Formats: sequence, C-alpha cells, structure tokens
Amino acid sequence: MNLPTKGLWVSFLFVLLYQGTSVLADKQQPKQTPGLIGDEEAFSFAVDPALLWPRGIVYYEIDSKFSKEQKMAIGKSMNYIISNLHPGCIQFRPRKPSDMFYVYIQPHDSECKSTIGRKIQSRMSTLYLGDDCFESPGTVLHELIHTLGAAHEHIRPDRNLFVEVDCDGIENRFKNAFTRKINRYDKTSSTPYDLRSVMHYRKKEIEFASKDNNNTVLKVREAYAHLSDLSEDPPLELTATDIIEISRNYDCGLKPGIKEKYVKYVNEITIALLNHLKTNCLEPKKDDDHACYGGYDVASKYVDEWKKYDDKSNDYQTAKKMLAEIFNDVDQIQSNIMFTEEIDFNDCP
Repeated sequence: MNLPTKGLWVSFLFVLLYQGTSVLADKQQPKQTPGLIGDEEAFSFAVDPALLWPRGIVYYEIDSKFSKEQKMAIGKSMNYIISNLHPGCIQFRPRKPSDMFYVYIQPHDSECKSTIGRKIQSRMSTLYLGDDCFESPGTVLHELIHTLGAAHEHIRPDRNLFVEVDCDGIENRFKNAFTRKINRYDKTSSTPYDLRSVMHYRKKEIEFASKDNNNTVLKVREAYAHLSDLSEDPPLELTATDIIEISRNYDCGLKPGIKEKYVKYVNEITIALLNHLKTNCLEPKKDDDHACYGGYDVASKYVDEWKKYDDKSNDYQTAKKMLAEIFNDVDQIQSNIMFTEEIDFNDCP
C-alpha cells in the first residue's frame, strides 16, 4: 500500500490480492501527492511465501533520473534496514542482467508506492518515489518494507480493538486501504498490534483519505493514547515489532537488544488491551460495538507471545491474572469479548 507524500503484518483464513492504481486527479492537492492504493495490494506480511525474496536477497535497479542526493537517501534506507537486522537476514544487491527477479526503483510525478514483496509473473517489482517522498526518510523506509512483503498495520483483523475507523468519512476510492484483511500464510499472527510501526498510517495519510481532510477517520482508542496518537511524521526507524516480523518471515535471528525492546512493547500493549477489555467490554453483547469483538482471544494470544520471552516477571504474572479474571467475569454473560467478529472483505469495518 502507498502513502501520501510527506507521510509516511495477521490472522488465519485466506489471502486476497487487489490490483489497482491511484486515482487522484479529482482531489485538490499539491502536485506531489502520493496515492493510497498501489499496483499490488497485499493484506499482511508475506501474503504468500513465494512473494518473499529468496534468501532475503533483494536485487534492485535505481533509475538514473534520480538526483545524487535521492540515490543516497535510498541507499541510506537500505543500509539502515540491513544494519538493524541479524547479519545476512536481508541484502540489497544491484541487479545484474542475469538477475531475473528485481525491484525497479523509479521516479514518479506524484506518488510514493511499492509492489508488496517480489512480483512473480512480471518478475519486475516496482517502487515509485516522487520528489516529496524524500522529505521524510521514513517514507522511503516505509516503501522498502513494502518491497520486503509488508502491508499496512491498520488493516490487521484485530485493529478495531485499538483504533476507531469512521468508514463513512473516508472517500470511497480509499476505503480498501482501511479494510481489514486476513492472511493464513503469515508467520507473525501472534505479534501485537503496533501503533508505532513504520507501516501504520499517520495524520497526513489519514487526512488525505478522508472526505474533508479530517484526521479523526482513524484514531487511537483512549486506552492506548499513551503509546501513540498517530500525529507524528513517518518514523525514521523500525520498531522492535517491525524487526521481529521481518525476521520471522525471513527465518532470521535477532541482534542483541531487540528481544528486550520487543518484550517491553508486548508488555505495554497487552496490559493496555486488558485494561480496555476490563473497562469497556464487560457488558452484554452489542451488535454495533466493534471495540470488543474477539478481545479475549486476542489478549490470550498476546499473553502467550509474552510467555515465550518473559514468563517469570511480575508484569507477566499480572497480565495472566487479569486475563483469568476477565474470563471469569464474562462467564455468565453474552459479551462481544468472547465472540469472533465476521469480517467483511469488501468494506471498511
């Protein structure tokens, strides 16, 4: 998926691919305005293992029309990814004529967008960068992570537990960019929702997709406001969750310190989720309440993920106790927290 300029994987059933291009001519925006809908839309990390780059080697070709400074910015983002992953996990190599699969990085008049992962049929993946895409290094980084196979964070099936989406306030042609998707291939279905991810929409993208430049069509629920309000510019770095997800999909180890940072975030988001469920979801089922659906199952997965790394700490024991208390509290009522929501793949909810 793609970004407006200056803006800047998750569950189990099936995969759908969307083919489309950005249509922005009738929206009054400056000349450099990237699209929200790209050439090939994947709905989680690693839509299909075939879309991952074998051995993590991404062959690339950079169009000669980029300026020296722009080429340096692209190279800097590539080196950043390489340096933050386990040695040899991901490699970016200039394409030779014998390299059949590669990503062609080229200028664009008005958009920042990338193919999701390795494109099989045409063999050439594409990454487009307009001039304004270079105003924030986070945008180039975001698009390169798309090239590795990642889609947007806010289309995860569990997103409604963490953010509110006003589908009616989103322009029709952009609603697919906010529609939740499911991917049975994903190796990262247990990682928690990451509000700080480099792959999450932020204020400028949200405003652009709305009918009236309203940044409230996607907003963080109150329980998680201390983690992020999505108002900042595209992050200039990968989060520990981003790194974990890339590493799991490409079967890599982790550099020192990543596990500790990841456990810290799992701690923060899991406790916040449990507090949200306890405060807002212990009531009879309401068909129009999307903030609680499947909450117990999601919280259970996050606690299990936490257990893999840190099952002795007081915080983990507290979370485990809270989860048990919530289960006991909802045992006698029909609460959304205990139901899995049916996801409509053709609209925004």
